[in-house]
Amino acid sequence: MQGLLFALVPMFAWGSIGFVSNKIGGDAKQQTLGMTLGAFVFALVVFLIRQPQMTLPIFLMGFVAGMIWSIGQSGQFHSMKYMGVSVASPLSSGFQLVLGGLLGALVFHEWTLKIQYILGFTAMILLMIGFYFSSKQDPENTQKNPKHHMIKGLVALTYSTVGYVTYVILLNNLSGPWFNIHFDT
Repeated sequence: MQGLLFALVPMFAWGSIGFVSNKIGGDAKQQTLGMTLGAFVFALVVFLIRQPQMTLPIFLMGFVAGMIWSIGQSGQFHSMKYMGVSVASPLSSGFQLVLGGLLGALVFHEWTLKIQYILGFTAMILLMIGFYFSSKQDPENTQKNPKHHMIKGLVALTYSTVGYVTYVILLNNLSGPWFNIHFDT
C-alpha cells in the first residue's frame, strides 16, 4: 500500500503545478524561473543527502538536460497563459504521450511485432480523441477571454512537448551511446 501511495505523489505534484502557479500569479517567465529554482534547491538538498558520484560529463549532461527541461516548462506556462490551464494541461499530456510513444516505436524500435503496432497506434488514436474531448470547451458555457489565444498556445505546447520529450530521451536513451555516460535517472 505504501508503494502505491508513493506512486501517486508525482501525479498530484506534477498535476497541480498548472493550477497552483496560475493561482500564485506572475507571468510565464517568472513561473519558469521559480519552478527552475525550486527544482535546483530540491536537487541540491538531495545531492547533499545522497552524495552521488559527480563527474564533469555527468554534470554537463545534467546542465544540458536542465536547460532543455526549462524550455519545456516555459512552454507549459506560456500555453497555460494563452489557452487556460483546463485546456492546456490535457493537450500537453496527450502531446507528450503520443510523441514519446511514436519515438519509442519508430526510432528506438521498442515495438517489434505487428500486434504491438496495431494496439499501439489504436491506443494513441484513442488517447488523442480522449485528450481532445477533455480539453474541448462547451460552446454554451464558454466565456470569451481576450487573453486566450489558441494558436499561440498550440505553438507553446509544441515547443514544450519537444523540450520535455527531448529531455527524457537525452537522459534515458542517448546519454549512454552518444556520450558514454551511464547513470540511473
